[in-house]
Amino acid sequence: MQKQRLISWFGCCCLLFSYPIVKSFNQSTLVFGVLPLFYAYVLCLWLLLLLGLYWILKQEDETTK
Repeated sequence: MQKQRLISWFGCCCLLFSYPIVKSFNQSTLVFGVLPLFYAYVLCLWLLLLLGLYWILKQEDETTK
């Protein structure tokens, strides 16, 4: 089950990091007046990727105990 979740998570992240979606966030708009929208999008996706991996791997640890 863990492998299936990891594969589906990888597919979702690849879709969100694909060129057409990333290109739509490549604008000169600032987030909170400081960070360009493109960088905010990439940083938020990176954080979401790590939290999702942690959650998937943590659930597998809890089921094996």
